[in-house]
Amino acid sequence: MSALEAEAPEAALVEFGTVLLHDILSDRAVALNRVAAADMGGETGRAIAAAGRESVLPLLTDLLCRIYPDAGQPEALAALFIDLLVGDQQLRRVIGTLPAPDLGDCKARSERAVRIFHAIIETGADIGVHP
Repeated sequence: MSALEAEAPEAALVEFGTVLLHDILSDRAVALNRVAAADMGGETGRAIAAAGRESVLPLLTDLLCRIYPDAGQPEALAALFIDLLVGDQQLRRVIGTLPAPDLGDCKARSERAVRIFHAIIETGADIGVHP
């Protein structure tokens, strides 16, 4: 567990979410997603997923396991956190209806996602989310 996680585990999750959201909503990421959407064969999308989601999700899963060791279902927890963090923002960026957020916007969204996520974990509810 990193020093940040040990002192303020939710702060580590906020930081992770802030950086992730800022990256996936960047102009560069949006341009790549538009290219992937236009690629009828799906090759571009698979390459983006391999370099992005498939490499980030294990990092998030590991972080969540360290912060919430008794929560269970690490992959489902990671999927839920991504859902809360991103929502429809990525799609709205790709179709041009949402401007690029700055780091402050991303941090606020990440803080909100962490608050909601933590509240769900604290209830012990079956989250019913599957990756």
